[in-house]
Amino acid sequence: MTVKEFIREYKTEKKFLKKHIVKSYMPYVEKKALINGIINASSYVEVAGKKIYKRDTPTMMFIFTLKLVESYTDIAIDVSNVHEEYDALLSSGAMDDILSNIPESEINILKGLLDMVRDDLEENTRSLVSLIETRLDSANYAFDALLKVLERPDIKDKITSIINVEKK
Repeated sequence: MTVKEFIREYKTEKKFLKKHIVKSYMPYVEKKALINGIINASSYVEVAGKKIYKRDTPTMMFIFTLKLVESYTDIAIDVSNVHEEYDALLSSGAMDDILSNIPESEINILKGLLDMVRDDLEENTRSLVSLIETRLDSANYAFDALLKVLERPDIKDKITSIINVEKK
């Protein structure tokens, strides 16, 4: 059912809403995948072909709300018209009714997971400790690569010849 069809029916008969709630529980694996998708869609921008972390909380909550609607109802959100559909659901009062018919425990678990995954992302990628660890790992990788090059027989010969020239 499209958002327009839903709102048209919602305005004429508000009691029909419960038949559109198709799920009262989402398995944990689905919850985690949903939250990871929301985080990925709202926490990164591409700059010069590189994925850069940039937290966008309003977009995160926008996507979260629409994903609740999509996940627990038979309403399909048209991504090409997503802002208008969100506004239509909100302005008609349908959004509040939809959300109040999704079990509060489900919404709370999803909000908790969203907060935890976002916090973990920031801790694992943005904290000083993480930045230092990343730099140390990079330095270790570079040193290991350099040692492998220096162990090559042709390079050893060149180094030996340079040392011998310096001794003369």
